[in-house]
Amino acid sequence: MVALWFLQGGSLAERKSEFEDLVSQLSETLKNTEDLEALSKEKRNALLKECSALEEEDGVVTGEIKEWKGRVEVLNQQIADEDAKIAVMQQEMSALPDRLTELRTTLASARQKTAPFEQDETDMKAERADLDSKLVEIRMSIGGLQAKLSVLKDKREVIRRNYEERSAVLREKIEEPPWVYYGDKTQTKVMNVRPSMTGVFLPLGIGDGLKRGTEFLVRRLAPPVPTRKSWRFKLKIVQSDYSFAIIMPEFGDQDIPLRAGEEVEMERSGNLASEESENEENTSAINP
Repeated sequence: MVALWFLQGGSLAERKSEFEDLVSQLSETLKNTEDLEALSKEKRNALLKECSALEEEDGVVTGEIKEWKGRVEVLNQQIADEDAKIAVMQQEMSALPDRLTELRTTLASARQKTAPFEQDETDMKAERADLDSKLVEIRMSIGGLQAKLSVLKDKREVIRRNYEERSAVLREKIEEPPWVYYGDKTQTKVMNVRPSMTGVFLPLGIGDGLKRGTEFLVRRLAPPVPTRKSWRFKLKIVQSDYSFAIIMPEFGDQDIPLRAGEEVEMERSGNLASEESENEENTSAINP
């Protein structure tokens, strides 16, 4: 029994050793399997990534192929159009010799018709040359006239200056008349008025530019009653510092009598009476 046990014990140890070897091999195999799975997974991922890249590249290439196909179709259409144009041009060029012959005939006919006009043009050019020559002569003549005109203008300017200078000297020598001119105005106050309203005395005389026989339109500057009618005075007596004038009855508001000291504006007027009537009126004015 003991021997059997030992024999069995030795067999068990061998089997245990074998089992451990198997376990060790199994562990190594499992580890190798895991490594192989990891490597396989890595290679699969790399392969998938490469496949994705290839698919993307294939899409780009496919798009480019489609684009180039479109361009080729456009070029084919353009080539076809150009071929059609070339065919039309070839057809037209085939008719060019006949058209050229026709144009040459037309040109010969046109030259024949324009020959008289060319002769006229030659004659006109000759006439133009003659006119240009005459124009040069006329311009030279005008130049001479311009020179003469400049001389005359200078003479006229000298005469004008002499005239103005002489006129200025003569105007300085001219004396103005000592009496009031037509249209001149002067303001004064009435010294006295005849009760009969036939005459007035004025504080103006020869020294103030008055002279016998002159007439004045008279406007009252501050009448007692508003009025627009103008009076008319006629000077009958003119002394050095006073004068007497008759009041012409057909002018002014006779119902609004003048007053001594009233201010009036006198304007020299025309319509002078004759000397005879003046003398008669002067006599009646002095001897009322």
